[in-house]
Amino acid sequence: MRKVRMGALVAVAAVGLSATFVSQAGAFPSRTSPCAGCHDGANIPITATATSNNGANATYNLSAPGADYIAVFNGSTKVTQITGSSGSITVATGNTYTLNSVAGPSTSDGLGTLSISPAGAPADTTAPVTTSNAAASYVSMAAIALSATDAGSGVAATYYKLDGGAQVAGTAVVTSALGSHTLQFWSVDKAGNIEAAKTANFTVTAPVPEPPSSGLTTSTVSIKSSNWRISRNRSATLSGELTPASGGEVVALYVMKPGSNEWQLLSTRNTNLLNDRDDDEYDDDDDEREYSIDAVTQSAEASWSYRFSSRTRGTYQFQVRFAGDADSTAAVSRTVSISVR
Repeated sequence: MRKVRMGALVAVAAVGLSATFVSQAGAFPSRTSPCAGCHDGANIPITATATSNNGANATYNLSAPGADYIAVFNGSTKVTQITGSSGSITVATGNTYTLNSVAGPSTSDGLGTLSISPAGAPADTTAPVTTSNAAASYVSMAAIALSATDAGSGVAATYYKLDGGAQVAGTAVVTSALGSHTLQFWSVDKAGNIEAAKTANFTVTAPVPEPPSSGLTTSTVSIKSSNWRISRNRSATLSGELTPASGGEVVALYVMKPGSNEWQLLSTRNTNLLNDRDDDEYDDDDDEREYSIDAVTQSAEASWSYRFSSRTRGTYQFQVRFAGDADSTAAVSRTVSISVR
């Protein structure tokens, strides 16, 4: 009785082992989902060797000696299959896959199983890096390009604020507003990392006024001042030497006052008028001009008197140039600065 009972126990144990084995997952080529109790042959060992992982996809070399098929399941869904005992698979990261090696196709053939769980890309915790090609100064208009890079999840967007204004998405900053400007810019990546804002300072100035061109290229003009510093409500004398290329050319005096980015025309005078004097039309400036043109050399000594306003302090800048039918390339003086206390 004992032997019979022991044999019965062994038989029951064998059935239990078989049930445990075959209840894992089937991989018969025609099936698209795992089965239970459909294989009861000897186990077919299977190995998987990872060969690459780019964070989004992982590649494995599979080997199951004696197998006729190797099937890959994600849960109950078959995602791919190899015919034969070895081969390569590529699967998405972040999932757990069951690999079934089958010597088949009958249900009395063996089944082997193995699970793999390829890890995804590490979390991106690094913010993008944004650069600009901003220059220190521009004439008439500033055009600035922003560029961002991110080695992790990639750049999602670039933003900027000009002079503390509204936030704008984009990489091209354009302004023609004269004066000093402050540009703040930063980027955000696809993982949500926000870059600390960077700052670029620049100025936009008005173009220096150019007189009309007559095609002449030999006119010259110079200028100097009797004072570099002066008190308010006083006058300074500017003097220079003019060489007009032809008769009838006009000399123009310009000033850029403190706080301004634009040249203001003070007066003009025809070089044919010798030893002439005239008063400036502006209410707080006294501009007197004298010319004495040499009949042989056609050069002239000139002088201007400028009275500074009693209301403004700062640095005044002056230029003299030919206007009217004078050329616009050679006939420009250097800039003279006078500080008013």
